[in-house]
Amino acid sequence: TEYSGIPTFAANRLDVPRALRLLLERLQPVAELAVQQLGVQLAIELEPGPLFALSDAGSLVELCRQIEEDFKDTAISRVVGINFDLPHCAFLAGIPLSWLLGMQSLGDLPPNAGERVRRRIIGAHASDHVHGHFCDNMIGLHHTDKDFLRWLRFLNSVAAENRPPDAPKFAGYVSCEMEACKGLPFVAGSFGKLVELLGAI
Repeated sequence: TEYSGIPTFAANRLDVPRALRLLLERLQPVAELAVQQLGVQLAIELEPGPLFALSDAGSLVELCRQIEEDFKDTAISRVVGINFDLPHCAFLAGIPLSWLLGMQSLGDLPPNAGERVRRRIIGAHASDHVHGHFCDNMIGLHHTDKDFLRWLRFLNSVAAENRPPDAPKFAGYVSCEMEACKGLPFVAGSFGKLVELLGAI
């Protein structure tokens, strides 16, 4: 179908709360196994775009709410958290650092909602993106060192936070993700840049 000369696609999608509930219900048996294996955690990642259930700040808040309220006292609340994909969250979804730090609202989402999301971060990885997600780009290709350093410092502070003993933890590792990148030189360049930036924090 075309709309004003632009290809348009229609898709049936569940509403966000229902889609996230189904995801967590299906993860429950895996979470129960993870609880039995000391240190195993499950991280869910935001993918920006209209087709994904976990695609923006509001859906992150709903995921955390369901984990902490609807799945309270289950394996889900003990081992499931968020993988903070730095370019997805910061550059594509535009989630402000100040909201995650509880310093400001984000639209109708209060500051404490950002803090709730931050306390569920259990993993992180970095690459670079701009205007869409077709492949992971070399770190520094579209954003400056300063852009990355502020987020890497944030992740470093998340790793230092105390969490309840029955909540999943963030070990502080940031992996270099290069899914569908254009070749080995891009992987090497991105890895080298990430090592350099981590050394600067």
